[in-house]
Amino acid sequence: MRRELPTPFDATPRYRVTVGDRLWTALYEPLAGIVRGAADRAARLQQGRIATYLLYSFVTLVVLLALVL
Repeated sequence: MRRELPTPFDATPRYRVTVGDRLWTALYEPLAGIVRGAADRAARLQQGRIATYLLYSFVTLVVLLALVL
């Protein structure tokens, strides 16, 4: 927790309190980075040509079919 309090001589006093969450920085920020990286890779895949996209889709379907059988 961080506090900024004005002095009695400030012409325009400003009060500010910032409360940080340790669980957020320890758990959610790394998870958000992983999700952001996966989304960037997916976006890069989607910006290609349609033939490349269809090839990726076909390969994914073949791999999934191989896993099921």
